[in-house]
Amino acid sequence: MKRNFLALIIIFLTLPLIVFFNVKSSFLSKPNPDVYLYLPSGNYLRTLSMGNPSFLGDLIMARALTYFGSHYYQRGYKYEWLYHLFDVLTDIDPYNKESYLIGARLLTLVDVNLSNKLLEKGMSYHPDYWKIPELIGFNYFYHLKEPAKAAKYYEIASNLPGHPPYVPSLAGKFYSEIGMLEEAIKVLRNFYETTEDKRLKEDFGEQIEELEQKIRERREKIPARVTKVFDGDTFNLIINGREEKVRLVGVDAPEIDEEREKVRLMGLLARDFAQFHLENKDVYILIDKQGRDRYGRLLIYLWLPSMVFFNELIIEEGFANVYTRFYHPYQKRFIEAERVARERNKGLWGFGKEIPYPPQDAIYLLGKLCAIRFKVQKVYFGRSVVYLQSSLDWQRNFNAVIFLNDTGRFRKGIKEYEGKEIIVRGFMKKYKEHPEIIVHSPLQIEENE
Repeated sequence: MKRNFLALIIIFLTLPLIVFFNVKSSFLSKPNPDVYLYLPSGNYLRTLSMGNPSFLGDLIMARALTYFGSHYYQRGYKYEWLYHLFDVLTDIDPYNKESYLIGARLLTLVDVNLSNKLLEKGMSYHPDYWKIPELIGFNYFYHLKEPAKAAKYYEIASNLPGHPPYVPSLAGKFYSEIGMLEEAIKVLRNFYETTEDKRLKEDFGEQIEELEQKIRERREKIPARVTKVFDGDTFNLIINGREEKVRLVGVDAPEIDEEREKVRLMGLLARDFAQFHLENKDVYILIDKQGRDRYGRLLIYLWLPSMVFFNELIIEEGFANVYTRFYHPYQKRFIEAERVARERNKGLWGFGKEIPYPPQDAIYLLGKLCAIRFKVQKVYFGRSVVYLQSSLDWQRNFNAVIFLNDTGRFRKGIKEYEGKEIIVRGFMKKYKEHPEIIVHSPLQIEENE
């Protein structure tokens, strides 16, 4: 009985060593991603490390980085194992801050949401480390284009010790962009009242004064909500509980009911721009002294919650002309905005001259008129739209989208684009998790010979 018990103890003690050295030897051989997929749990490996989790973690990290670097320039290479690897690494040694930061930066090449998931895990172990929420905020701002969430995490980072001045400054900037001016002031004032640097105090004080001025200006305007965008200069608004059809003063966007195909397309792209900024969003307006036009539409000046003047913005970005038939106080500003837009080939003035980008860069072009070059992996016919897919993983990658009622405009069968490299031009939007361009006309597609 004693011999059996002793044998069990010996097996129990030596088995972890055998497994550990087998794992170790596999890392000393040629890197293989399958090793990472089948790594056991971090808690189990921490036990195998015999009180030295940092050594085992560093060993796995070194081999992973070697493998990652050797395949980085392989076009289309995927790293499905990457999140599992860093999840295990941070279980082995959850208090190693660098594992979260390195893993999160690499994971942005696979799935930014997984990068943020790893960082959220890091926040639970390092609640006072400002770099982790700051990196989550960066991911939301730069990769996911969600300024509201970016502002939230930059604000969290700004309340932690050791953060640099740019952190509260960016939190204030993102809150301001989405119209949360009071929140922006709160973050900036918190830093203003705690810093002893005179130059920074002056800079933050100026930012606070500018935001307070915007709040005063906003209080002088009428709050409203955009319910429908008809074209680049005509919308429906809810004003004081009543729905009104309105038209922007001093703005002349192309018509969408034109028979000429190019003019019609320009009108639809201008509508895309207006929808991106306005549809189902809160705005602020002033009513022009003329009241209404001959069609009964209310004539208005419109501001976004951030106090960006939309009448000027749509001209400045090249999606509309100045309407000069009637004088208004902003006429000179609008004329100058159009001159600059023409000169710089912005928006519709530069249609057809855009530099094509690869589909993986599409997310960084949101809100822009741009061009994407890609090979159509699949043409998929849905209930109401056709997808020209840049990847078979269509839910997370760029698609060009054609509504079925526009397919008749294409002389060439749309299915024939499958397998071909094309350039698609249009206004970049985001649908759920992926960027897309709505293709209204065959003029937006160019086959790349």
